[in-house]
Amino acid sequence: MLDSIFQGESQLLVIELESAGGEAQELRVRIPNQSVTDKALPAIGEKVTIALKVADSYVVS
Repeated sequence: MLDSIFQGESQLLVIELESAGGEAQELRVRIPNQSVTDKALPAIGEKVTIALKVADSYVVS
């Protein structure tokens, strides 16, 4: 995880995706504050595993 930004009612997580070709891509994931506590958030620089529900996901490019 590259960064965690508090934005009022949500937290914006900035995650770097590793690829086999060596070209990294950045992913931004917004989560509601009531769904997670600060203790449950990974530390900056820590590797994370994410799963997205199709019904709750929007892809913007």
